[in-house]
Amino acid sequence: KSPVTMEEIVVNLYSQERRLRFLSTQMNIDLFSESDKGVIEDLKFFINDALIDIAGNTSPEDLNSITGRILLETRIKKRINLFAKRPLVKKIYFSKFIIQ
Repeated sequence: KSPVTMEEIVVNLYSQERRLRFLSTQMNIDLFSESDKGVIEDLKFFINDALIDIAGNTSPEDLNSITGRILLETRIKKRINLFAKRPLVKKIYFSKFIIQ
């Protein structure tokens, strides 16, 4: 079974510096059931909003750490499962994760 590939997205990151920082990323969402791909398709706008909200409130320094990435994945996964009102997402893989 193959994961659902989301479109690449660029998110402005929280930074106390004057310099604008951003994350360019692409997620691949691994589901518990192949039959739920349609549900993810229906939730794409909510998923992108969750990514923007969660990543946008995380500092670039946190996202550069392994712990920060795991925390980001966990928070997005929880938010998607909350939208779906059931456990849908098994794992999120980042095929692109560039912080500038």
